[in-house]
Amino acid sequence: MFIDKWKRSALAVLTSLGPLTGCGLLPEGWSEGWDTAGFFAGADERPAMVMGTDPSAPMPVRRASIADHPAPATLPPFSGLVPPDASRPAGVQPRAAAKEVQEPIARDPKPLVVADLTERSGGLCANGSAQSPIDLRDAVSEARAAPQFHYRPAGLVLKNDGHGLQVDVPAGSWIEVEDTRYDLLQWHLHAPAEHAIGGRHAPMEVHLVHENRHGQLLVVGVMVEESLAASADNPALALLRAKAPPAGQTVVDPGVTIDASALLPDARRFFRYVGSLTTPPCSEGVAWYVLEQPLRLAGPAIGALLGVLPAAEARPLQARNGRRLTLN
Repeated sequence: MFIDKWKRSALAVLTSLGPLTGCGLLPEGWSEGWDTAGFFAGADERPAMVMGTDPSAPMPVRRASIADHPAPATLPPFSGLVPPDASRPAGVQPRAAAKEVQEPIARDPKPLVVADLTERSGGLCANGSAQSPIDLRDAVSEARAAPQFHYRPAGLVLKNDGHGLQVDVPAGSWIEVEDTRYDLLQWHLHAPAEHAIGGRHAPMEVHLVHENRHGQLLVVGVMVEESLAASADNPALALLRAKAPPAGQTVVDPGVTIDASALLPDARRFFRYVGSLTTPPCSEGVAWYVLEQPLRLAGPAIGALLGVLPAAEARPLQARNGRRLTLN
């Protein structure tokens, strides 16, 4: 297939490395949010803080900076919230300089860049016990209400920070999960996919990052696979290809609308677990909902999208460490 050679070379590098970098489009300084809330861990009793929330109510605060997110001690207490481990070291010694692998990725001449940033992580990237991404296998089937998506088209705000492309989403798009509203903040891409399903990585993965009123984070992951149909494309990803700005620049065009709903496949079964951000500081307590069904794009469309990404980087798989993984 069009991307087989690229996948083999890129994934061989990723699987040979320890905890390095990942969700490269989340700004640094995101303070640790909540850890294993009961309903994400499969408890029968939901935390009191999620009950009685009006999903249609506006979010009280939309933080301009991820650094403004509350630390665990400022969140309403509920069963299952795990405080930070005081014995965890404040930092770790850097293990190696950034590594560059001179391997082509599809038709994109840029190398796969993998950087060791654990010295800026506060230790969690190297020492955390609930890190992401993981291999999604041996999930327990569970009957739960599926997330309800309420996305709407919005004017395009597309930034290139030199590491990746990120679409910022204004207030008004959200999902409802377990009676709780999570606003969509932004979405971005990883190539290759960070999560694996049964040991296999897709060529790309979309991450849609959400926040509830308490500053708790939920990320929806969508795999992007190659389609046998030569014309298969996706309107949101096609717009990314067409409008991608140079490194360090942002495109703001209210006259061009982009709809995150286009990133969701029609069939929706979710792997669900509690993990972390995939970049420093690798904060834990992030709820992950990864779709089992992928988006499908023609090989040339995937290659063209890889060609406009500033870099190709993804964090290697992390140890599951006995965490509960469900599929519903």
